[in-house]
Amino acid sequence: DQTGLPVFLWGGTGGDIARGSARGPEGWDLASLLIKASPHLKGGGHARAAGFELDPKEAQAAADALENAASSLTPPPPAGLAIDTEVRPGDLTARVVQDLEGLRPWGETFPEPRFLCCGMHLMQAPRGIGDGTHAELQLEKDGEGVRALAWRMMDRVSNLAEGSKIDVVFHPTINRFRGKTSVEWTIEDLRAID
Repeated sequence: DQTGLPVFLWGGTGGDIARGSARGPEGWDLASLLIKASPHLKGGGHARAAGFELDPKEAQAAADALENAASSLTPPPPAGLAIDTEVRPGDLTARVVQDLEGLRPWGETFPEPRFLCCGMHLMQAPRGIGDGTHAELQLEKDGEGVRALAWRMMDRVSNLAEGSKIDVVFHPTINRFRGKTSVEWTIEDLRAID
């Protein structure tokens, strides 16, 4: 997801055949890459997922062939962040979020809804959680406060000070802890605003 590139992984089976699997982001055709990389490997699949096998002695040749095949293609443009709608914090009550959760399962063709909330105020400096790469933010707008979690984003939010104003793209979740239910936001992207 971070690089926008397909990934091919394989491992030995203890014999003369190594088996592998490939996954790719939107816009890549993995089945075509496998065809272009033959005769060093064989397999099949579709645009976003494939399986293959190869002789372990051909591993470097297969890797080179895949790299050459991929470099001959024009990579797709980076995917934008799709946002379903803009909301205010009070719009996403526990009842609304529970109703949204009832629509699961989310998947590639039915992604989890993403929301935008503009002009949120940071009530205190972001607090590192877990191993320090994650952050907890206390946000407020129009008298409505919300706890937001930013996984693997501490490096992006550590420079924000109390009182900073930010726009946030997120998906809401229900936090159930010690018999209490509250709405939390999982931040997917944000930007500081003046």
